[in-house]
Amino acid sequence: MKNYYNIECKKFHGYYVGYSKCGIWHIHGNTGAWSAYLKSGQLVTNMAFAPVLHGSTLAELSKKLERI
Repeated sequence: MKNYYNIECKKFHGYYVGYSKCGIWHIHGNTGAWSAYLKSGQLVTNMAFAPVLHGSTLAELSKKLERI
């Protein structure tokens, strides 16, 4: 797996961990179908995005996390 500055490169309990300015995300999936879910209990102050992100690659999710 390629290293991303905002995604942990090892799995924790079956998911990867991603980071954005608004919080911690749990990332699930496989090649071609990845989803990131905002960790429950965190406040979402910017409602311009949904608490779920989808991408076909981890690189795509990394860019989405970077923007929020």
